[in-house]
Amino acid sequence: MRHWSPWRCVGAAAATGALIHRRQFIADGLYDCRAGAVGTDDTSKYRLPLGRALHFVEKGRRLAGAVVEREGGGGEALPSNREGSSLHEDAARYAAYHCHHMLKSFRAERRQWTKLKEFSFDELTRVMEYLFFAALLLHLTALYETADKYCEALIDVAMSCTIFLSKDADGLHHADMLQQGRSKSTDAKVAYLSNGEKFEARDEPWDSLHWAIVHFSRGVFAWGLLDHTELLFDMKRTMKPYSGMVRTFAKIICERLAGMSLSAEDLAFLSCLSTEEGAGKWLGTANISAVSSTDVFARADKNLVEATLHFAQQRRLQILPLVWMALLTRHSAIIGAPRCFQPVRHALLNAIPLFQEEAKADTALKLLVQCCYFPSSSLLKASSVEVGVLLSQMERQGVFSSSEFVLVELLQAWMRVEAPEELSPSVKSAYGAYMAFRNIPRCALWVVGKPYTAKSDGEAFVHELLFHALVQWSSCLSAKAPFQREIEELLISARYVASLFDSIRQHGKDRDSVGAAVLVVEATFRAFAVRVAEICTRGRLVESMSPSDLAEFDRLVDHVLREGTEGSVGGCVPQLYEENRHLWIYSTRRNGS
Repeated sequence: MRHWSPWRCVGAAAATGALIHRRQFIADGLYDCRAGAVGTDDTSKYRLPLGRALHFVEKGRRLAGAVVEREGGGGEALPSNREGSSLHEDAARYAAYHCHHMLKSFRAERRQWTKLKEFSFDELTRVMEYLFFAALLLHLTALYETADKYCEALIDVAMSCTIFLSKDADGLHHADMLQQGRSKSTDAKVAYLSNGEKFEARDEPWDSLHWAIVHFSRGVFAWGLLDHTELLFDMKRTMKPYSGMVRTFAKIICERLAGMSLSAEDLAFLSCLSTEEGAGKWLGTANISAVSSTDVFARADKNLVEATLHFAQQRRLQILPLVWMALLTRHSAIIGAPRCFQPVRHALLNAIPLFQEEAKADTALKLLVQCCYFPSSSLLKASSVEVGVLLSQMERQGVFSSSEFVLVELLQAWMRVEAPEELSPSVKSAYGAYMAFRNIPRCALWVVGKPYTAKSDGEAFVHELLFHALVQWSSCLSAKAPFQREIEELLISARYVASLFDSIRQHGKDRDSVGAAVLVVEATFRAFAVRVAEICTRGRLVESMSPSDLAEFDRLVDHVLREGTEGSVGGCVPQLYEENRHLWIYSTRRNGS
């Protein structure tokens, strides 16, 4: 197996605070309250100690050095080398022990499941629990680059669980509808999370599925399995079950999009996926079904076959979370409450990196997005902020071959849906406030429409997101002291906003005048300039500031504010910044930076 540096992707792959708090709550409370143990063997009662696992995930994030200010008011001290070594040893022991026992327990229960003609909801719940256990352990082993001998076995658990869920998808749907119908029963276990969100015991298996998608995606990416050079699957043996998964995915998507206006190409795609031949073609194994993994390297067309197998392996890693997200989407539609699609949207955002290699996203992911972000069965559609985050991440990671065209198509489809938007999510930290500026898609500027509103015009859409980000940023940081590495975060956001400025001006050549979005860009830079001046003139965190970063920010201020543009406010640089900039800019140039 090809290894990556243990801390290379920990920051990107680590669990978020929401995961820690929500999962810890379940581990300590409702998770242990589920009625009855499944099966009769002791092995069937296995439970992964989630609190300990999530502790290691969070510690791994800190060791990665990826900590910036979150909700408090400063950074956190990283463990010493000795503490880091001890933590790695503890995590390695934990991973090896629980991988072994989880796999042993799963195989025992799988033997029982294979004898069943149909599954009860409790049994399907147990399948989703194992799926979550395997995904979390895959993520954990990737974070610490340990217990790699279990990697393929953990993926096999995920595959087996998906086969069970795929085969009995209709039964799961029926049982879920019955469970939701009993939601008002007096014996339902109900609790409230820290954010006031109601959590019921009946949501537990779907919460497991949600976080299984998150951990599986991060584990696959952190292990480098997308560009893995050795085969993880027997292509011939797995062809039939994976083909079944593809057809299940197509069936659910067809069901969720019923009544919506789809293009002829989309309808043809779904029709193709619904057949065994079409599913095989999507999986990339149509041309190699007769090629065994043992004689691949003896063939004359070795490079071609290797490339084909590589593509096929990536598609197999993609279809697992695609099926899970389709199931979660159908469950969300049953609930039908405001923000009920939040879990699957969060899961989808985490799965995006799985589509950035050769086997890029295609119509399958595009149609799944439609189901999640503007579903036909809901009175509400995703907010402009959520759509902006999705499009910007897809744009940044290049998940579609024709990225700009597909993303514009998705934005236009969202705009056409005549439904009120859900409330926009609010940022909960200064880091999130800076990230909001980077979650504005440039591709939106290709959409030109009238009137100038976020529901019909791309620049107006960008204008709305910029304004929303600026208001939240001002509110979040107005009463807060600077945090470690704030200048770095500010500079990254300033670079991106400056690139938006250039794109807006470029696309504005086709318009009669400079759009309102330019004015918001300038307002953003003036706010950034004031923040930089406050940090520097008060001598806060001087030791963490790079003179070259300050000089680069000044060049961006030059470009956006001092140069000005016809029809814009232009050179209104804040007085506080102009009067004091020489204090750090002169020092920077004197030091040769």
